[in-house]
Amino acid sequence: MKRPFYLSRAENMLFLLLVTFAVGVGMSMLWNFLTEEAEGGILSHIKTMTSTVLTFGVPAIVFWHIKCKEGICRGLHIKNAPRWRAAVYSTVAVFVAMPAKGYVHKFVWDFTLRYQPDDLSTSLTTAANAHIEMIRAMIGDGDWAMLPVSIITLGIIPALCEEMFFRGTLQRVLTRLWHRPILSIVITSVIFALLHADYLNWAGIFMCSIIMGLLYFYTSSLWISIIFHAVWNTWNITMMYLEIHYPTEDMISEGQTISPIMAALSIFITWSVIKTCRSVQYMERNLHIHLK
Repeated sequence: MKRPFYLSRAENMLFLLLVTFAVGVGMSMLWNFLTEEAEGGILSHIKTMTSTVLTFGVPAIVFWHIKCKEGICRGLHIKNAPRWRAAVYSTVAVFVAMPAKGYVHKFVWDFTLRYQPDDLSTSLTTAANAHIEMIRAMIGDGDWAMLPVSIITLGIIPALCEEMFFRGTLQRVLTRLWHRPILSIVITSVIFALLHADYLNWAGIFMCSIIMGLLYFYTSSLWISIIFHAVWNTWNITMMYLEIHYPTEDMISEGQTISPIMAALSIFITWSVIKTCRSVQYMERNLHIHLK
């Protein structure tokens, strides 16, 4: 059956995405209201995981179910597994980008505390602490037996659903609308950072989103950005568990020991890894096509 003409225009595709997202947010709010008393333990993990799926996963699935006549998996570019070397480089990008992310995080934190009005700084600090405390409340006393559950509900599922929505859908719709991929990546990353509601760490989240957007743009494989996102989340969750059992100084101080030169070097290496990931994915895809 021929696809309706009104779904082929970028403006109407964006409208359809906004509608599905609004429906997903409404379903998530209803779910949170119905499960308001489900706090602590595994119930809290299930509540958060379901809310993430409803907010980001369901809108992306519904959008591509309507939009793509070849199927949801093909529409989201997740039908074929990524080349293993590209997946490895995506994982490497997580760790080489950490110094730059730490430096940016510390710079924005200091700027906010020094130059913003005290009331605004207090409000941002309160919002950031509330976000951290919500995650720590789910982790509880850091029982190592719950670490796999936390990785799945707070790391893998959010990475999958958020990448399906932000990179696999929103970024592509904006690119179709403006025909400017870099601008689409930037706007998607701004929205991504704002919706995470961690306003004192928004610069670090924004930087990670830029990296994931570039990985997806250069490789055309959503799995590459999903792997980066999942590894990053898993690392942060594991660090929170370690922080509970082996308390150290506030994690915000991690950028103090990172010099601008080290941050710049981190950005350069990260960009090199992204380009290498692009080359590997591109070459192996063409080899696969040639062998067929």
